[in-house]
Amino acid sequence: MSPEQMENILSTALPKAKIVVVSEDNSHFAVSVESALFLEKSLLQQHQIVQKPLQAFIESGEVHALSIKTSISKT
Repeated sequence: MSPEQMENILSTALPKAKIVVVSEDNSHFAVSVESALFLEKSLLQQHQIVQKPLQAFIESGEVHALSIKTSISKT
């Protein structure tokens, strides 16, 4: 999976979120997501929201490692 593909999947699942995906090998990813959806959610819940649309790719091994950074949008 390319970073662009992952960004498209996350953009569909998290509309209006600011998403940045970085990967050097298309297997290990660093994702940064800023969204108002995270308001009043714990850090664990925020990460679960990001991980859920990618779960099938994680389980298949296509995504080997996923580093997630979340923040709450101010708008």
